[in-house]
Amino acid sequence: MKHQNYEFLIAVANGDDLGEWEYSLEHLNRWISAKYSEHAAGDNRFKFRRKQKTITINGIEVPEPLRVAPKDGEAYWVAGASYNCAQQREWDSDPIDKRLLAYGVIHSTKEAAEQHRRALILACGGDPDYKD
Repeated sequence: MKHQNYEFLIAVANGDDLGEWEYSLEHLNRWISAKYSEHAAGDNRFKFRRKQKTITINGIEVPEPLRVAPKDGEAYWVAGASYNCAQQREWDSDPIDKRLLAYGVIHSTKEAAEQHRRALILACGGDPDYKD
């Protein structure tokens, strides 16, 4: 079985640029730049991953939406500015799924879709926290 940080360890060994990596400790709920943390790569308390790609909406950085269709039956989240929260759907390749993918507003996680939704509303000068 491969070490949980196998890919990161290989990147360190190859002398790759570590600026695209980030890490988290078991007790943290956030990811931190891994650029200066290669010494911890062998410690199982640290989890490393490639940084998530982002896009910028009116100066707000958000996770990049999916660019490739999910597998049939796979859940995804929609960053719709007309909703009061991100909406979950299941991919079945129908016209709505394809349209949302083409619009660039679907994500694999609720958190990413919610960040995107908030940025869209703020870019229009709206209040993303408005409640009926």
